Amino acid sequence: MRLFELSFFDLYNHCMIEISEKTLTGYKYIDLFAGIGGFHLALSSLGAECVYANEWDKFAQIVYKENFGIEPEGDITKVDENKIPDHDISCAGFPCQAFSISGKQKGFEDSRGILFFDVARVVKATMEQLGYTFYERVLNAVSYGMPQKRKCIYMICFRNYLINKEFSYPKQFALSKHVEDFLLDDENLVKDLYVERQDTFYNGEKDDKYSDTSILL
Repeated sequence: MRLFELSFFDLYNHCMIEISEKTLTGYKYIDLFAGIGGFHLALSSLGAECVYANEWDKFAQIVYKENFGIEPEGDITKVDENKIPDHDISCAGFPCQAFSISGKQKGFEDSRGILFFDVARVVKATMEQLGYTFYERVLNAVSYGMPQKRKCIYMICFRNYLINKEFSYPKQFALSKHVEDFLLDDENLVKDLYVERQDTFYNGEKDDKYSDTSILL
């Protein structure tokens, strides 16, 4: 049996997505609520450099460091926003459970919901002066190749003096893959992975019965 020893740089390059046109080369970004590095994988593959990461879960921190060589800082509520390195892009996937219709929908009454304000605190600290052009739009993942109806708001800002043309969001395109393309033929392969939950509510009423009817908001 042969043993292979990978250096950090071998592992790091192995993690990256192969993209020939590095459109973000020269840009620096921070990775808040970093998890195990979804944003890092995407932006670094496009040539951007991660200058700071933050993730409170100790096991995710270990995986992140193993994959990318950066040890994320811990509790974001204790972070001094003025000491975060200068950067061009802020990535922040703060917890959505407090707002999701799959949860109890307590919003800002849920301790996870108020973490949004820590993101705003960090962003505000990096924008010491006004002079940005702001774009916002709600996009649905199903319109961009993902077989899931998941609406998110995307907010993009540019310094006025950097803009030489109107920004436009990516054009929508039809699905080429659907959920049934990813289903396993044998359900027994995942029978031990099911999680029984009795704490799911929708608009104040317990929602613990399966239904294939779409929820209209």
